[in-house]
Amino acid sequence: GKNLVDIILSNNGYNVVNLGIKQPVAAILDAAQEHNADVIGMSGLLVKSTVIMKENLQELNQRGMAADYPVILGGAALTRAYVEQDLHAIYEGEVRYARDAFEGLRLMDAL
Repeated sequence: GKNLVDIILSNNGYNVVNLGIKQPVAAILDAAQEHNADVIGMSGLLVKSTVIMKENLQELNQRGMAADYPVILGGAALTRAYVEQDLHAIYEGEVRYARDAFEGLRLMDAL
């Protein structure tokens, strides 16, 4: 999942900072600031990931960073409806769902 996204985005001119798996939100936000990220992407394979992603979005809100970082979410644990309805309702910034790596590329190109 995330490695395929990394390859596809990198091959299309994007600089991807791949932090690996199970990263705390603080590490994600530190890397976003350090690398002057345009977007934050997260992927989840397990249902528990959906809870963590929601908490991460809430943390971005609390830190006042939501307007600075559009977020693209994907992975087997997520559905378009969950992201576009539930997570969109709680995130103060822009949050998008990518069904696969190619949709992620299209979303990046549109941002």
